[in-house]
Amino acid sequence: MDVGVRADRKVREAVERAIEALGLKGFSERCGIEPERLSSLIRRRVVPLRIVEVACEVNRERDLSGSYPPYTKDLLECIKGCLVEEVKEEEEGEGVKMGLFNVGWRELARFTNLAIDMLAITVVSWYAGKSLLPRFFGVAPEVGEAVGAITGALLSTAWAALKVVKWSEGGSKD
Repeated sequence: MDVGVRADRKVREAVERAIEALGLKGFSERCGIEPERLSSLIRRRVVPLRIVEVACEVNRERDLSGSYPPYTKDLLECIKGCLVEEVKEEEEGEGVKMGLFNVGWRELARFTNLAIDMLAITVVSWYAGKSLLPRFFGVAPEVGEAVGAITGALLSTAWAALKVVKWSEGGSKD
């Protein structure tokens, strides 16, 4: 397993500048990785440290005028503040291609889990509205069903929004 860093803006910029300088094929040769595999690795959340190291070397060699930001040329400055993680082999290359999207298994599981949560919240709210509102407030069962279904839809949408925001902030993986 390789060691990688969670790619932030600085890491992505360093790699992009190196690819602009050498081209994808030249950069992949310098890294010792096939161009297709390199392209896949640099799009991931965790980029192998050896790719970032080569990118900083290339940027240091190519920046004769001093126009590149310092963090694109110095490995320690580039990865400062980034989380260091293992690049897991089983994650590489796995996923499902659906239309224009290349969705990994983890993301597919997240969204499936989210859909099940949303369905459960909606059904429980619908049932609670159907059975509790007529009993306690004396409304017609049809009104209770409608209120429960609408409440469930709103709650499940709020739940989904909170989970997506949490994922995009790099929070919990569940």
